[in-house]
Amino acid sequence: MRSFSKSIAAIAAIVTTSLIGCGESEYRHSVFPASGKITRDGKPVANAIVVFHPTDPNTIRIPEGRQGIEIANPTTTTDESGAFRLSTYFEADGAPAGEYKVTVILSSQKFDQKKGTTTEGDEEKAPHSSTDALPADSPIVKKKFPFSNLESTPLQASIKPDATNEFAFELN
Repeated sequence: MRSFSKSIAAIAAIVTTSLIGCGESEYRHSVFPASGKITRDGKPVANAIVVFHPTDPNTIRIPEGRQGIEIANPTTTTDESGAFRLSTYFEADGAPAGEYKVTVILSSQKFDQKKGTTTEGDEEKAPHSSTDALPADSPIVKKKFPFSNLESTPLQASIKPDATNEFAFELN
């Protein structure tokens, strides 16, 4: 029985050492929980894609001389109540500390080119599936629904290590 316990202890030590060694070579930014709610005209916005774009690219860049997982901008999708929790490496793990511009893309978002207005469409179809749809960088889109374009969105957020990082965005 003692040799079995020693064998288990030896295996645990080897596995722990291996895991520690792997973690040292891979850099990851510290992430902090961040959540919020998206509303439009006071009503929850469901199934919208929410992206936090760092104003300083170094916020998500791997430091020089380090190796690690290249990360995209912290992103999430709202639930039926318009609530979201940001994801960076894993689902709902949060985002690196920093200043961000926030874009929101509606699941049913498409733009009527003839009217120059945002219309609610079939959620089963992609926003770009209509021949009447305009690209996100169109001047009409920027004017009528500025929240989906990085250049025109007025939404901003600050992720802080010692804060609750809860945001409420009203899309008017």
